Amino acid sequence: MTSNITYFKQFIILGLFSLTIFSDCFASKNKEIEKRRFRPHMLFHPIEGCPTNSNCTKKAALLRKKWIELVHDKSLSINKKIQKLKKFQRKFGILIPIWANPLGARDKSVISWRSPCSHHTKKGEEKIYIAETFLKNIKKKFIHQNNKFIPQKAFLLEKGSSNKQFSIKEFFIPRDDTPLFINKNNLYFQLEYEGVYIGLNIKDDGKMILSNEKIPRNNFPENVVCPQALVDKFKLETTAKSLHLGHFCQAIWDQSSKNYKTMIFGHSCN
Repeated sequence: MTSNITYFKQFIILGLFSLTIFSDCFASKNKEIEKRRFRPHMLFHPIEGCPTNSNCTKKAALLRKKWIELVHDKSLSINKKIQKLKKFQRKFGILIPIWANPLGARDKSVISWRSPCSHHTKKGEEKIYIAETFLKNIKKKFIHQNNKFIPQKAFLLEKGSSNKQFSIKEFFIPRDDTPLFINKNNLYFQLEYEGVYIGLNIKDDGKMILSNEKIPRNNFPENVVCPQALVDKFKLETTAKSLHLGHFCQAIWDQSSKNYKTMIFGHSCN
């Protein structure tokens, strides 16, 4: 009788032990299912915060998400928003669209896509990617890491006291963008982040300053014929043929000197 009771107790204990293991396995499986459960962001990218169809890491996505949320924060006045973005910039930089080669596209701090330009994806040639990353200085990034990223440059023609005297200034600019005006040797851009625009001044040394300046109402950029001096300068660029299909010039209003100045830009495929 005693042996039967002992056997029964052992059977109960074994059953409870098996039930515990089964319960733990079931809970673990549920956690795995929960991890794989569909989230709204998965419509666009498996990693939350990554743009649609991009090559993007969790680290890059987290930083981008914080930037976008700050840009879209409707509770902040524009001046307060610029202050907070400047604080963010001091630590991480500004989210800027750039060009990258295959090595740059694999950089964990960079978000990249296949370029829509057919000449950037030719067989037998190094591919070029469109990308975005956080920069503190738009010029230094390309100079110090020129094996990863491809600079987009623009050139400004500065005329002297006579028509024969001139100088040409070089600027590093965001991918496929042009300035709206010039002010005190700064090029003023408006960067668009999912429907919200933020002003940006870029100096010829690559320094970037977030801004809330008003755009001149009656002095918008105008397409003009390119001066030969600017064309010659543009063609000297080593990336001019691989990156761009051609070039164009615009007359940009200089608020400080109250006149138009001519700049040359490369166009990729649009």
